[in-house]
Amino acid sequence: MNCLDIRRLLLADPKTDDQAMRQHIADCAECSHFANELISFESNLNRASKIEVPEGLASRILLRQRLLTGQHRRQRIGRAMAAIFLLGFLGVLSGFLAKGWYDFGSDTLEQIVLQHVNDELYHLGDRENLSIQQLNSVLKDHGNKIQALPGRTINYAGACPIRNNQGAHVIVDSASGPITVLFMPGEFVGQRSHVNDERFHGVIIPTEQGSMAIIAEDPQQIEQLERELAAQIINLS
Repeated sequence: MNCLDIRRLLLADPKTDDQAMRQHIADCAECSHFANELISFESNLNRASKIEVPEGLASRILLRQRLLTGQHRRQRIGRAMAAIFLLGFLGVLSGFLAKGWYDFGSDTLEQIVLQHVNDELYHLGDRENLSIQQLNSVLKDHGNKIQALPGRTINYAGACPIRNNQGAHVIVDSASGPITVLFMPGEFVGQRSHVNDERFHGVIIPTEQGSMAIIAEDPQQIEQLERELAAQIINLS
Protein backbone atom coordinates (compact mmCIF):
# COMPACT_ATOMS: atom_id res chain seq x y z
CA MET A 1 0.00 0.00 0.00
CA ASN A 2 1.16 3.55 -0.70
CA CYS A 3 0.30 6.70 1.25
CA LEU A 4 -2.65 7.53 -1.05
CA ASP A 5 -4.19 4.08 -0.49
CA ILE A 6 -3.77 4.46 3.27
CA ARG A 7 -5.48 7.84 3.35
CA ARG A 8 -8.38 6.59 1.26
CA LEU A 9 -8.88 3.71 3.71
CA LEU A 10 -8.70 6.04 6.70
CA LEU A 11 -11.18 8.47 5.20
CA ALA A 12 -13.58 5.60 4.55
CA ASP A 13 -13.19 4.19 8.09
CA PRO A 14 -10.75 5.93 10.51
CA LYS A 15 -10.90 2.97 12.93
CA THR A 16 -10.39 0.16 10.43
CA ASP A 17 -8.24 -2.69 11.71
CA ASP A 18 -6.49 -3.55 8.43
CA GLN A 19 -3.09 -5.05 9.35
CA ALA A 20 -1.26 -3.82 6.25
CA MET A 21 -2.56 -0.32 6.87
CA ARG A 22 -1.48 -0.35 10.50
CA GLN A 23 1.99 -1.51 9.56
CA HIS A 24 2.30 1.30 7.01
CA ILE A 25 1.16 3.85 9.62
CA ALA A 26 3.72 2.52 12.11
CA ASP A 27 6.49 3.04 9.54
CA CYS A 28 5.32 6.36 8.00
CA ALA A 29 5.36 9.46 10.20
CA GLU A 30 3.17 11.48 7.81
CA CYS A 31 0.46 8.84 7.60
CA SER A 32 0.63 8.33 11.38
CA HIS A 33 0.05 12.04 11.88
CA PHE A 34 -2.78 12.03 9.30
CA ALA A 35 -4.46 9.08 11.07
CA ASN A 36 -4.23 10.71 14.50
CA GLU A 37 -5.56 14.03 13.17
CA LEU A 38 -8.47 12.27 11.48
CA ILE A 39 -9.37 10.32 14.64
CA SER A 40 -9.16 13.53 16.67
CA PHE A 41 -11.46 15.27 14.18
CA GLU A 42 -14.00 12.41 14.34
CA SER A 43 -13.95 12.42 18.15
CA ASN A 44 -14.44 16.16 18.53
CA LEU A 45 -17.09 16.31 15.81
CA ASN A 46 -18.98 13.57 17.66
CA ARG A 47 -18.77 15.52 20.93
CA ALA A 48 -19.86 18.75 19.22
CA SER A 49 -22.90 17.00 17.74
CA LYS A 50 -24.04 16.03 21.26
CA ILE A 51 -24.36 19.61 22.54
CA GLU A 52 -27.84 19.82 24.03
CA VAL A 53 -30.39 22.32 22.70
CA PRO A 54 -31.66 24.64 25.49
CA GLU A 55 -34.85 23.31 27.04
CA GLY A 56 -38.00 24.87 25.56
CA LEU A 57 -36.22 26.48 22.60
CA ALA A 58 -38.49 24.83 20.02
CA SER A 59 -41.62 25.88 21.93
CA ARG A 60 -40.44 29.47 22.16
CA ILE A 61 -39.71 29.61 18.43
CA LEU A 62 -43.14 28.17 17.57
CA LEU A 63 -44.88 30.62 19.90
CA ARG A 64 -43.04 33.52 18.32
CA GLN A 65 -44.09 32.39 14.88
CA ARG A 66 -47.76 32.17 15.88
CA LEU A 67 -47.68 35.68 17.32
CA LEU A 68 -46.39 37.15 14.10
CA THR A 69 -48.84 37.49 11.25
CA GLY A 70 -48.51 38.04 7.55
CA GLN A 71 -46.51 36.36 4.89
CA HIS A 72 -43.87 39.09 4.88
CA ARG A 73 -43.12 38.67 8.58
CA ARG A 74 -42.89 34.91 8.25
CA GLN A 75 -40.39 35.30 5.46
CA ARG A 76 -38.33 37.70 7.53
CA ILE A 77 -38.32 35.22 10.41
CA GLY A 78 -37.15 32.45 8.12
CA ARG A 79 -34.31 34.57 6.81
CA ALA A 80 -33.35 35.68 10.31
CA MET A 81 -33.30 32.10 11.61
CA ALA A 82 -31.17 31.02 8.66
CA ALA A 83 -28.77 33.89 9.34
CA ILE A 84 -28.57 33.05 13.05
CA PHE A 85 -27.92 29.39 12.23
CA LEU A 86 -25.21 30.34 9.73
CA LEU A 87 -23.53 32.73 12.16
CA GLY A 88 -23.65 30.13 14.91
CA PHE A 89 -22.17 27.48 12.65
CA LEU A 90 -19.40 29.83 11.53
CA GLY A 91 -18.69 30.71 15.16
CA VAL A 92 -18.35 27.05 16.11
CA LEU A 93 -16.18 26.35 13.07
CA SER A 94 -13.91 29.32 13.71
CA GLY A 95 -13.61 28.25 17.34
CA PHE A 96 -12.44 24.82 16.26
CA LEU A 97 -9.97 26.23 13.75
CA ALA A 98 -8.57 28.90 16.06
CA LYS A 99 -8.22 26.82 19.21
CA GLY A 100 -7.68 23.31 17.90
CA TRP A 101 -10.09 20.39 18.08
CA TYR A 102 -9.05 19.22 21.55
CA ASP A 103 -8.97 22.73 22.99
CA PHE A 104 -12.54 23.54 21.99
CA GLY A 105 -15.08 23.60 24.79
CA SER A 106 -14.37 22.98 28.47
CA ASP A 107 -12.68 19.57 28.37
CA THR A 108 -10.08 19.12 31.09
CA LEU A 109 -6.73 17.45 30.46
CA GLU A 110 -8.04 14.40 32.35
CA GLN A 111 -11.01 14.13 29.96
CA ILE A 112 -8.78 14.61 26.92
CA VAL A 113 -6.39 11.86 28.07
CA LEU A 114 -9.21 9.34 28.55
CA GLN A 115 -10.84 10.34 25.25
CA HIS A 116 -7.53 9.90 23.43
CA VAL A 117 -7.03 6.39 24.84
CA ASN A 118 -10.61 5.39 24.02
CA ASP A 119 -10.34 6.80 20.49
CA GLU A 120 -7.23 4.68 19.83
CA LEU A 121 -8.23 1.41 21.47
CA TYR A 122 -6.99 -0.48 18.41
CA HIS A 123 -3.39 0.29 19.47
CA LEU A 124 -3.90 -1.82 22.60
CA GLY A 125 -3.77 -4.86 20.32
CA ASP A 126 -0.43 -3.88 18.73
CA ARG A 127 2.49 -6.24 19.27
CA GLU A 128 5.37 -4.49 17.51
CA ASN A 129 8.03 -5.52 20.08
CA LEU A 130 10.02 -2.29 19.55
CA SER A 131 13.57 -1.81 20.74
CA ILE A 132 14.48 0.90 23.25
CA GLN A 133 16.27 2.70 20.38
CA GLN A 134 13.07 2.76 18.31
CA LEU A 135 11.15 4.10 21.29
CA ASN A 136 13.72 6.84 21.87
CA SER A 137 13.54 7.88 18.22
CA VAL A 138 9.89 8.79 18.88
CA LEU A 139 10.64 10.51 22.20
CA LYS A 140 13.65 12.55 21.06
CA ASP A 141 11.47 15.36 19.71
CA HIS A 142 10.02 15.80 23.20
CA GLY A 143 13.37 16.09 25.00
CA ASN A 144 13.16 12.67 26.66
CA LYS A 145 15.15 9.46 26.54
CA ILE A 146 14.44 6.19 28.35
CA GLN A 147 17.52 4.25 29.36
CA ALA A 148 15.80 0.86 29.62
CA LEU A 149 12.56 -0.89 30.57
CA PRO A 150 13.81 -4.24 31.88
CA GLY A 151 11.38 -7.11 31.48
CA ARG A 152 8.84 -5.10 29.48
CA THR A 153 7.82 -5.35 25.83
CA ILE A 154 7.22 -2.10 23.96
CA ASN A 155 4.12 -2.83 21.89
CA TYR A 156 3.69 0.56 20.18
CA ALA A 157 5.24 4.03 19.95
CA GLY A 158 4.05 6.87 17.74
CA ALA A 159 3.45 10.60 17.53
CA CYS A 160 0.01 11.90 18.51
CA PRO A 161 -1.65 15.31 18.87
CA ILE A 162 -2.65 16.46 22.36
CA ARG A 163 -4.66 19.65 21.96
CA ASN A 164 -2.32 22.10 20.17
CA ASN A 165 0.90 20.17 20.80
CA GLN A 166 2.50 17.09 19.28
CA GLY A 167 2.90 14.38 21.91
CA ALA A 168 3.93 10.73 21.96
CA HIS A 169 1.72 7.66 22.48
CA VAL A 170 3.52 4.60 23.92
CA ILE A 171 2.13 1.20 24.94
CA VAL A 172 4.04 -1.33 27.03
CA ASP A 173 2.95 -4.66 28.44
CA SER A 174 2.28 -5.67 32.04
CA ALA A 175 1.24 -8.78 33.93
CA SER A 176 -2.43 -7.84 33.52
CA GLY A 177 -2.58 -6.17 30.12
CA PRO A 178 -1.24 -3.23 28.11
CA ILE A 179 -0.41 0.12 29.70
CA THR A 180 -0.63 3.39 27.76
CA VAL A 181 1.86 6.20 28.39
CA LEU A 182 1.19 9.63 26.88
CA PHE A 183 4.02 12.18 26.79
CA MET A 184 2.36 15.61 26.64
CA PRO A 185 4.78 18.51 26.10
CA GLY A 186 3.27 21.91 26.79
CA GLU A 187 0.46 20.49 28.97
CA PHE A 188 1.73 21.74 32.33
CA VAL A 189 -0.02 20.63 35.53
CA GLY A 190 0.56 21.74 39.09
CA GLN A 191 0.45 18.34 40.74
CA ARG A 192 -0.08 14.63 40.24
CA SER A 193 -3.76 13.82 39.57
CA HIS A 194 -5.90 10.72 38.96
CA VAL A 195 -8.13 9.91 35.98
CA ASN A 196 -10.86 7.27 35.76
CA ASP A 197 -13.73 6.13 33.59
CA GLU A 198 -15.78 2.92 33.33
CA ARG A 199 -12.81 0.98 31.96
CA PHE A 200 -9.54 2.79 32.62
CA HIS A 201 -7.60 4.16 35.58
CA GLY A 202 -4.56 6.38 35.48
CA VAL A 203 -2.46 9.27 36.68
CA ILE A 204 -1.19 12.52 35.15
CA ILE A 205 2.29 13.45 36.36
CA PRO A 206 4.07 16.83 36.02
CA THR A 207 7.28 16.78 33.94
CA GLU A 208 9.79 19.46 32.93
CA GLN A 209 8.33 19.58 29.40
CA GLY A 210 4.67 19.46 30.48
CA SER A 211 3.14 16.27 31.79
CA MET A 212 2.91 12.51 31.32
CA ALA A 213 -0.14 10.23 31.67
CA ILE A 214 -0.08 6.52 32.53
CA ILE A 215 -3.36 4.68 31.81
CA ALA A 216 -4.29 1.02 32.37
CA GLU A 217 -7.26 -1.18 33.19
CA ASP A 218 -5.49 -2.53 36.30
CA PRO A 219 -4.65 0.36 38.67
CA GLN A 220 -2.10 -1.77 40.53
CA GLN A 221 0.16 -1.80 37.47
CA ILE A 222 0.28 2.00 37.17
CA GLU A 223 2.36 2.75 40.27
CA GLN A 224 4.97 0.13 39.34
CA LEU A 225 5.47 1.57 35.84
CA GLU A 226 5.52 5.09 37.25
CA ARG A 227 8.46 4.13 39.51
CA GLU A 228 10.28 2.49 36.60
CA LEU A 229 9.86 5.53 34.36
CA ALA A 230 10.95 7.91 37.12
CA ALA A 231 14.20 5.94 37.40
CA GLN A 232 14.78 5.46 33.67
CA ILE A 233 13.74 8.73 31.97
CA ILE A 234 16.52 11.18 31.10
CA ASN A 235 15.59 14.80 30.41
CA LEU A 236 17.52 15.95 27.30
CA SER A 237 16.29 19.55 27.14
